[in-house]
Amino acid sequence: MTAASLFVLRRRQIGSETVTFRVPGHPFTTILFVLSCVGIVGSAIVASPANSAVALGIMLAALPVYYYWSRFKR
Repeated sequence: MTAASLFVLRRRQIGSETVTFRVPGHPFTTILFVLSCVGIVGSAIVASPANSAVALGIMLAALPVYYYWSRFKR
């Protein structure tokens, strides 16, 4: 998700002075990395769906905590 967010961040900052460096191979290397990660996650889901469901449940359990704490930032 972090690597995929680079596309969004780069798109939002095009033309501004905040992007002061270029990354060699971007976006091709980033796309390759994201696709590799998707393949690894997909392989883990196919190999062990029960453990993957438990991991997904743990991640989803954090959403109420996130929304609770994000209220205080405003």
